[in-house]
Amino acid sequence: MPTEYRYIFADTLTDVVYAELPLTNVTFGQELNQPGQFQGQMLISDTRESVYSINDYTIPGRTSIYVDRSGTIVWGGIIWARQYDSNTQSIGFQAREFESYFEKRRILTTYTASGVDQLQVAKALVDQIQAVPSGSLNITVPNLTSGVNITRTYNDYEQKPLSEALYELSRANNGFDWNIDVSYDSNYNFTKYLEYRDWE
Repeated sequence: MPTEYRYIFADTLTDVVYAELPLTNVTFGQELNQPGQFQGQMLISDTRESVYSINDYTIPGRTSIYVDRSGTIVWGGIIWARQYDSNTQSIGFQAREFESYFEKRRILTTYTASGVDQLQVAKALVDQIQAVPSGSLNITVPNLTSGVNITRTYNDYEQKPLSEALYELSRANNGFDWNIDVSYDSNYNFTKYLEYRDWE
């Protein structure tokens, strides 16, 4: 059977599906420790939806896009930019993997770890961010250990981006690679899982 791609647009915080829209000229990729990129284009004439509906379904920062390849989610991220081209009657979208959300979130409560496993430090930081009202993307963070204990302090006044803190942990001696894996659960709801590549 030929490979079939579907592009599903959903609310970033709730994953409520807005629409499935036809895209062309799609490219996307995945990276470790930082967000991979997505680009795609939609001709207005290729959809039954009105321009007004499309604008509502694709608001940057508030809309996620999932790539379904023949029934398997192979990419997921947040739309951060869109452009309308009146000459071609098309809309271009730029998105980045869910790791990009951590670039927007800052550590606002002081956290200190003394001789704590590095994966537990990462979990504590992500859990702290997701505990903020309307701050959770429902990312499952595994309760794992790596055998590497570290001492760190993240002061509230530094307002360090969560992405920067995780990147520093990944680059440290005996650090770890990580990314956010996306998939369907048994009921075809979207799931997000923080995955440690070196320790699972």
